[in-house]
Amino acid sequence: MNNGISIICEKFDIGNVKNGKKLPIELTDMQIINGCQTVNALYSAKYNEQTKNNFRASNVLVKIYSISNEQAEFKMNVIRATNNQNAVKTYSLLANDPIQIEIGKKMNLFDFVYDRKGESKNVKSDQIVSMPNAALAYRAVFWFAAQTLRSRMGHSRVFQKNEYDKLYLNDKIDDSEYVNDISVKLLVSTIIIDTIRTEIQKNAVKYISDLPIFKKSTYYLSGLYYALYKTQVDAKIKEMKSLIEEENIPKIKGINPTRVFEEAIISEFPNLVEVYTKFYISYNEDKTDLDNLLKSSKFSEAYENKIEEIVGDKIKALIKENEYNNQ
Repeated sequence: MNNGISIICEKFDIGNVKNGKKLPIELTDMQIINGCQTVNALYSAKYNEQTKNNFRASNVLVKIYSISNEQAEFKMNVIRATNNQNAVKTYSLLANDPIQIEIGKKMNLFDFVYDRKGESKNVKSDQIVSMPNAALAYRAVFWFAAQTLRSRMGHSRVFQKNEYDKLYLNDKIDDSEYVNDISVKLLVSTIIIDTIRTEIQKNAVKYISDLPIFKKSTYYLSGLYYALYKTQVDAKIKEMKSLIEEENIPKIKGINPTRVFEEAIISEFPNLVEVYTKFYISYNEDKTDLDNLLKSSKFSEAYENKIEEIVGDKIKALIKENEYNNQ
């Protein structure tokens, strides 16, 4: 009943000789895309103290796909198709996308782990940036997409091709400005949204009577925070990007992004909630169904108008500042 092992590689050669030994097949840039459980089971059986003496040679079907790195889209289609019989999370199939790997390298400079597969262990939770959570945080903070996130966009939807390509651009993998920009903003937006979520939990009793939607407003408050303190946030982002560009490792290590944004948000949180409360009170539509209120397009439109009022610019132009596209 075993489905075997599926492998992709840049190329393979048959019969190469290395160190005087003929190799049956040599794979370059190999990646197992299906069958990791089979490989781990075989490895365990061969080296586990309780089973290694009984281990015997086994026959397992192995499929090898030779796909050049230039055929990125075809490669992703093969990965998706190979895994479609399993309940594999959509974002797991994109974990080894070149742009995701580059983002991980940039975040690591600041001592953060970009968790692309949900498998990070032995790392402090506040030093982990989850790939799906970062994608949602970016949209809430820089694209003010709270209503979309509340109503229909979860971890799987955000990694469907039409959404994925709005943010992650493999054709800009050699554009250091783009890679640095998206990496820093994914990191910063995650810290912002996590800090605001924590502050909401800590202050629920204090604000809930005047602001019944308080507990469910993480996305809305995160975008509003960026609008209110855009100058300060952009300045810190610019500083972080410049240090990456300069490859100034000592100064990069001297920055503690979590502390910087946590301290600022905690200090400014009362004002942030006050602005949001006044906005909520001024909203004159029906507010009896709190959950549907936050999902409604009317509330979202009023929210966007508030953002424009604060920033003094059209929201589409503001989003454009934080968006790269393929056009």
